[in-house]
Amino acid sequence: ALAASRKELQQQQHAVKLRITSAQLHMMDQWMELEVKGADQDRVLQAQNLAQERGGPIEELRALTLETARLEAKIEGRREIMKRWQQCRELESQIQDFEREASDSARLKGSSVTLLREGQARKGFR
Repeated sequence: ALAASRKELQQQQHAVKLRITSAQLHMMDQWMELEVKGADQDRVLQAQNLAQERGGPIEELRALTLETARLEAKIEGRREIMKRWQQCRELESQIQDFEREASDSARLKGSSVTLLREGQARKGFR
């Protein structure tokens, strides 16, 4: 029974080490995506080492999990900002297209419905 318990303990320790390694790789990928500076990376790594010294591998894994969650939130925030920025660029392009078409004097010859739509579009851009 003691041998089986030792073997199970070794398996659990190995599993924790694998999770730590996986979390570290994920964190490094996040750092690259966010272009985290070396000094900031060093600060996080020192905190990880302190967590490992204080509470062993479980605390190190907990600290890694918290850090990767924090980084994921930053990445998601950045994605949302980029999405909105792209929407603004698309709207600017639509406005430029509209203004280019509206500056054509030939549009005045013909249906007043076109001018009505132009006026409604202008109101929509405000």
